[in-house]
Amino acid sequence: MEFTIKDSPYLIITLYGITWGGRFMSRLNRFKFLEDFDPRLVWITRHDVPADLGYPTVSFTNTIIWIVLEGRKRIEVRGKFYDAQAGDIIVFPPQTPRAVLPSSGDSRFHYITIGCDMRVASMNFVELYKIPFRIHPQDSAQFAVFVEKSLVLCREAEDVLKRFGVLNQPEVQINHVNTDQTLDLLVIKQLFLTWFSCFMKAVRPHLPDAPISVDPRLQKVCARIQQQLADRLEISELARSVYLSESHLRLLFRRTFGYSPYEYLLQARLHRSKELLADTGYSLTQISEMAGFENLNKFSRTFKKKEGMTASDYRKMYKGYMHR
Repeated sequence: MEFTIKDSPYLIITLYGITWGGRFMSRLNRFKFLEDFDPRLVWITRHDVPADLGYPTVSFTNTIIWIVLEGRKRIEVRGKFYDAQAGDIIVFPPQTPRAVLPSSGDSRFHYITIGCDMRVASMNFVELYKIPFRIHPQDSAQFAVFVEKSLVLCREAEDVLKRFGVLNQPEVQINHVNTDQTLDLLVIKQLFLTWFSCFMKAVRPHLPDAPISVDPRLQKVCARIQQQLADRLEISELARSVYLSESHLRLLFRRTFGYSPYEYLLQARLHRSKELLADTGYSLTQISEMAGFENLNKFSRTFKKKEGMTASDYRKMYKGYMHR
């Protein structure tokens, strides 16, 4: 059986035959970016809350995006204050401590919150593309399309969770799905990628023409750190693995990220420990080992110093304030 397409002067393809010809070949696998970047939806929720409701200081492991539909809120991020208002897109990078303060005047604050895993290999997407914290798109028609895509994604995700029987049960982990559930999840993934495209179009006027250029040697070091967090990693050995001196590696980190390789390693370990605290039932001792801390005492002291609360309190808080 043979089926041949000859309508286009640019393409001749014979299926089940041996003829392949044409003037182009759509091999997208030549773009390493597509291999490295696989954004994932972690949660999406719509909130309509009293203006005088506040949230305590907290940081999450995912990128969190707010689409503000109505009202106004004051947010404190690392000691600076911002006013989020209707028409804004607010982007909280991973590991960003922020508090939401009670507001007066407006009676309600209505917004959609989306938690995403947005990394390009071991790099932070928000950091690479210098996405601003607060964006107020000037193209109202485009923003309206973005809001509609957000609402559709929110409704579809809620319907899927209802069909799974786990709506409003964030502590329930689902390890196996049937065929119909697989199809449901693929639909959500497709909708999320469409939503992400709309997000990038909405914020594009506020972005640079190209992301930060990261030295390949730095990328290799970051990837190794992420892959071997549970191991004992020495900065000097990491430098040698990419044929750099320790001082040169430190310089590359400072120039690119603004902090040292040790701080990157520490933040990666805290990030992993917070993921495990939020998404698993592992004990603190197990988590400290899996995240690469020397012992439980070191983990506990470091976590409290950096996060302002104990690991146990973070686990409780996350369950109480997640999806905000």
